Amino acid sequence: MAKDYISLGSGLRLLSEDQYAEEMGVTKRGFRALCKSLQIPMLEIGSKRYVEMTSFSIAMRAVLSIGNKDFLAPGSQTLKKNRRTTEKTSMSPEEFEKNFETAVLCLMASSDLNLKRSIYELKKAAKKVARKLTDAGVQFLPERAQKNATKSNNEEG
Repeated sequence: MAKDYISLGSGLRLLSEDQYAEEMGVTKRGFRALCKSLQIPMLEIGSKRYVEMTSFSIAMRAVLSIGNKDFLAPGSQTLKKNRRTTEKTSMSPEEFEKNFETAVLCLMASSDLNLKRSIYELKKAAKKVARKLTDAGVQFLPERAQKNATKSNNEEG
């Protein structure tokens, strides 16, 4: 039987979509749609799908940062009843990049407030987060490069 949690060394933790879906009270299909709208990739191994926990936390923090519009997850009541006004329903890589620093700082601050860490521990955690963020940001590089190449070709032609 496949596990619900996989740890691949420091900083790379995968949690099954089943666990996220159960916690959020949605179906697997609904959770997959949410991940797609947030641009979060999933890893399928056998019959289970997994999400990298830090990436999910950063994406959620990015859409839920103070000052942002409300975010409507796929299948939400407002969308089902077609009562949408100006709420957001997805996040582009550009929006993610724009909100990335704020999201990470908010996660670090909330973690620090919850754990009451020492300055040394906070510096150590900041270095660890910076490493994770570099890894997380790498997933958008091919898409960004393609957009830049397409834009460059359009300008030349």
